[in-house]
Amino acid sequence: MKGEPNSDDVTWNSREVAGFYSGETAGWREVLGPGMHYHFGTVDPTKQIDDAEAHFSFAIRQLYPWIPIRSKVIDVGCGWGGPARMLVDERDCSVHGITISEVQAQEFAARVPEARVSVADAQELDFEPVRDDADVAIMLESLTHMPRPDLVLRGLRPHVGRLLIRDYVARGEIGSTNPDWNMRFPSRVEIREQIKEGGFRLEHEEALEIAWETSAGYWLESIRRAFPVFTPEGQFKTLQQLCESIIHHGPPEVEIMTFVAE
Repeated sequence: MKGEPNSDDVTWNSREVAGFYSGETAGWREVLGPGMHYHFGTVDPTKQIDDAEAHFSFAIRQLYPWIPIRSKVIDVGCGWGGPARMLVDERDCSVHGITISEVQAQEFAARVPEARVSVADAQELDFEPVRDDADVAIMLESLTHMPRPDLVLRGLRPHVGRLLIRDYVARGEIGSTNPDWNMRFPSRVEIREQIKEGGFRLEHEEALEIAWETSAGYWLESIRRAFPVFTPEGQFKTLQQLCESIIHHGPPEVEIMTFVAE
């Protein structure tokens, strides 16, 4: 199908993604800060540049127009629970987080005890009708990690009214893959096809203004503060290398976009 990635283009599997985000939680707290958000590039223009928590929260609040108050939300790729904590506190939402990382799930459960969290491969979700149905499914910088996004979207379609994606998209007409990050960046045309073939109708899309260098500088400083002697191999080292590349060579050939479908 058009929306399915070329099998030769994706070189990782879901277990590798789980390992990528299963680093020791204390290290993640040092790098991410108290909110435990992981968003790259979005900056609140009304706040000081070094106010990272304000920028991370701004990235989530940008999505509030499509997340009704007191709605039921499935957060696919929920991370450590930073966005879920905000949705519970600020939108009075009922949240079901889904992550492939046991480490992330443990932190999510401690951070948002009033929400549910499941450890599962989003490509193999087994929802229970009614109990697991939701008003909105959100996917925040997570769809690009999934080798078969078509399976994820088809699995969600019978159980959600609205799909809200904020993710990285390749510039131009051809998608690209970054195996170091276990990510594939579809083109705009490709992600539209994925949404359509998942059974959704695209209602809205927009590209976000990205302060790449500002965000890279913040992350690089956070990593060096957390690991003053050496940066451990894995996700932190990969993030450091990305930030250094952006600072020295300019932004990557991707953009961040929001898609709303029903």
